[in-house]
Amino acid sequence: MGRKFMIEDLVDYLRKKYNVPKELRAFVFDDGDQELLNTIFNKLTLKSVTIEKRGLFEYKDEYKPVGFYDGKNFKLATFFMVNDYFNSDGFGFVVFADNIDVFYKLLQEKEMRLKSGVYRIQNGMGGCFLKKIGETEPEKFITDSNIFINIKKEIKEFILNEEVYVRNNFYYKRGFLLYGKPGNGKTLLIRNLVDNLDAITILCNVENKDGVKFVSSFLQNKFYKDVLKVVILEDIDGISDYIRSDLLNLIDGISPVYKTIFIATTNFPEKLDIAISNRPSRFDSLIKIDNPDRKTRKLLLKRFFKDIPKGNMEKLLDDTKSFRGAYFKEMFLLSVIYKCDLDKAVKMMKDRFAEFTKFNKKKEDYLG
Repeated sequence: MGRKFMIEDLVDYLRKKYNVPKELRAFVFDDGDQELLNTIFNKLTLKSVTIEKRGLFEYKDEYKPVGFYDGKNFKLATFFMVNDYFNSDGFGFVVFADNIDVFYKLLQEKEMRLKSGVYRIQNGMGGCFLKKIGETEPEKFITDSNIFINIKKEIKEFILNEEVYVRNNFYYKRGFLLYGKPGNGKTLLIRNLVDNLDAITILCNVENKDGVKFVSSFLQNKFYKDVLKVVILEDIDGISDYIRSDLLNLIDGISPVYKTIFIATTNFPEKLDIAISNRPSRFDSLIKIDNPDRKTRKLLLKRFFKDIPKGNMEKLLDDTKSFRGAYFKEMFLLSVIYKCDLDKAVKMMKDRFAEFTKFNKKKEDYLG
């Protein structure tokens, strides 16, 4: 039996159980949207029903009705599905209405949409869903360059120029690819960028096929069309053939996305799939996050070490020429743990990372 017939059988069963008029169309939501289903249970008054089992097919597929909402403009039946043959289960619901927009309108009135914030993809009984990450203020991204300011400005202009995209029939999306050696603050830069955005930010693991498909589905949800969405794709150079097509379709596939920003990172731009590196429509801005320059190193030293002798700053700037941004925080921690001065901490950092260079042909891969 095909999935289509399973769904038709389910809809027919729910119509009979709850006496739903045949003229109302059925809209089935069975993609594991656990977050939305939880909200529906909390904010809609569902009639309690007796949970029952009903075998549908030879593979022991079962749908268990969970609750029913008898609204003025639509009716909603929730269900729990168990599939013993495929060893899977999940929640879902069916909306019976003339037009699905009346359902979306009610959800909006009851503030059922996800709030702005940063979300991680979780796997649950109903498949993937979004779980909000606790809000903590990120460390400040310290740089003397205009990288942070320029990206913020580009995002602001993207948000303000929605009409330009619509008028020209362009997909309303923007893509940023941050590249450079690890430890120079790509992740920290992203956290600072999204911290003050009124957006739903999703952290997407590029090796999680189900997660990538879930994000793709989420971006197609009309309920969130007018909401700014930011998708973070870290270490995009590590995609496998198994997930390649799904990821490329997510970024710039046949299904259009709206009001969406993609921000990807890579430590190894030379390893990027050619379909990513040579396709401007996928990432509009390629931005190198390099080792901190002299002015930035001075800012970092002042950030972590408050009492640097006046005559010692220039020597420290020379000694830290090859250091990455993350090294300065580690130097501070070394000075605290080992109760040593700054010069000693610099030497310890150099000695520590010099040990790793024997595993690489190029010393600059570690010390810049």
